[in-house]
Amino acid sequence: MEIVGVYGSYTVGNKRWHGHMIVALHSFPWAIYSILFDKPGFLAMWLLWQWVHWRNMYKWLKDGKQGPAPHGH
Repeated sequence: MEIVGVYGSYTVGNKRWHGHMIVALHSFPWAIYSILFDKPGFLAMWLLWQWVHWRNMYKWLKDGKQGPAPHGH
């Protein structure tokens, strides 16, 4: 799963809005883990990170940061 997270972060570094979504969605197994193994602090941090990722994705879309311009433009 961490390969997916690394790819999402790499995508964010390439200024692609969907990188934030990839990183947010890839961490859902951690939420399941925190519930199954009664780790409320872990779940709280997961929720905080979810908020950050979705907020960032929203801001990038709102600000028109769809990605780098094609070569030659």
